[in-house]
Amino acid sequence: MKHTRSEALNLSPARTTLILGGILVISAALRLHSLGAASLLIDEAASDRFATMPFREFLETLWHYQGNMTLYYFMMRAWVHIGDSEFMLRLPSMVFGVLTVLAIYVVAARLFGQLTGLIAATLLSVHGFHIAFSQMARSYSLLLFVLLLTLYLLVSAMESQSTWDWAWFAVSAALCVYAHIFAFLVLAAFGVAIVLPKPFQVKREKILFGAILFEHLIAPMALFVLFHHSDQLNFQTPTWTDISGFLHLVTGEGGTFLTLVYLMLCVFAFMSPSGRSDKESWALRTVGLWLVLPPLLTLAATPLKPLFAPYMLVMCVPGLIILVTVMYDFVSAIHLSKCFRAALSSLTFPFQNFLTLDDLEDVGPTQHPPVWKIRTLSLVALANSAGWLAYYVYTCFVQESGIESLIICVTWVSNCNLCISLR
Repeated sequence: MKHTRSEALNLSPARTTLILGGILVISAALRLHSLGAASLLIDEAASDRFATMPFREFLETLWHYQGNMTLYYFMMRAWVHIGDSEFMLRLPSMVFGVLTVLAIYVVAARLFGQLTGLIAATLLSVHGFHIAFSQMARSYSLLLFVLLLTLYLLVSAMESQSTWDWAWFAVSAALCVYAHIFAFLVLAAFGVAIVLPKPFQVKREKILFGAILFEHLIAPMALFVLFHHSDQLNFQTPTWTDISGFLHLVTGEGGTFLTLVYLMLCVFAFMSPSGRSDKESWALRTVGLWLVLPPLLTLAATPLKPLFAPYMLVMCVPGLIILVTVMYDFVSAIHLSKCFRAALSSLTFPFQNFLTLDDLEDVGPTQHPPVWKIRTLSLVALANSAGWLAYYVYTCFVQESGIESLIICVTWVSNCNLCISLR
């Protein structure tokens, strides 16, 4: 079987860890910036109120009024004992935002290869919509993290057919529902992936076991939806402006041009290169359903009850990001003519001395410096990076400008990466 470019690239564990660590540092910095500068929004103030009201009143409010986001509210009730300032109330969302960047790397790397995972993590780390919702005292960043965890557990269950794996998948799927009721829209995509399992051989008794466990776990939320949902999820009938706004939000609020680029890349992702495995085809269908089913289902439900809310469909972002990164395999499989390659080479000649992905691959034997010297330089670089990162976090707490310390931190991480590359 032929291998795609993302499968062929095999970075060492140390270098992969450092690259991913740099991505996580950047994502944390972007989400920490001005985290506590703005006052709480109305919805964030509601989160603060639910987290601080007496426990009995809290339970009554959940059952009679605000059963949505139950998991987040219980978490915040424990968190407010640490701090209840604007910064502290938003900090859990920021942490889950960074964890989501890590989770999308793990999921994409398992489904499509290491390079795809790194590119997906990079794109999500700078995604404007995700950054904005990682700075809100609401459950959206928690929801994305648990959804990615659920997809990872689904893949494990499909591959192993272990009863325990199906149980963990059902538990994680139930947590998604308690994080936000709109998680049902993504779980529907996962359900289709289970019903159409090729190339996996799925035993019906395993699926039935997972479904029954999931049904029992979400029974309280189902009862709430049946008896107390009438005042919830009241949205306006969607217009073309709302649909356009959704496309702009899910593609990172980069304008019409970026929206068109993202949509084109998603189409290219399904133009399968030769050598794509059946497992990758299944994964591609699954993330494609993750992207399209939530907006399609909410639009289809409009005659019965308007449910289309662009900002709540932030859950589609991971599916979009993974689809866009898969497009790299399509491009790498295209065989260009000699004339076109010569023209491209002449146009890119001034930039050919810069670092490229080919430079990350093993090019043959080299002379290595002593191991003790590499380890010493790496430890010094990591210590400096940790120190400057700690100072940057401190400036965020006191609401001072610390961007210089962040730049120095990233520079030391790069130096550590250079030291390890000498091994």
